[in-house]
Amino acid sequence: MRRTGALVLAGGASTRLGEPKQLVKIGTENLLERSVRVAAEAACSPIIVVLGASAELIQKESDLRGTQVVLNEGWAEGIASSIRAGVADLRDVEGS
Repeated sequence: MRRTGALVLAGGASTRLGEPKQLVKIGTENLLERSVRVAAEAACSPIIVVLGASAELIQKESDLRGTQVVLNEGWAEGIASSIRAGVADLRDVEGS
């Protein structure tokens, strides 16, 4: 069976915005939930969500059912560290 994984990078601190961008609401869902929903609608499996800054708050405020959450302790190093953390959990997929 062919599988295509999705890697949702949500580890940044959103310092310019002043609040976690992942939690900004669009209608009834936040940006992170929207990204997860779109990946699910595209039949991606697995859906890996990489969190870093504000991870505890983001998990508390977001519906991440159906995903695998990866905590990137080195999130302050930049996006490459989040990519490395997430790709390490992508297994048995045809594309990502």
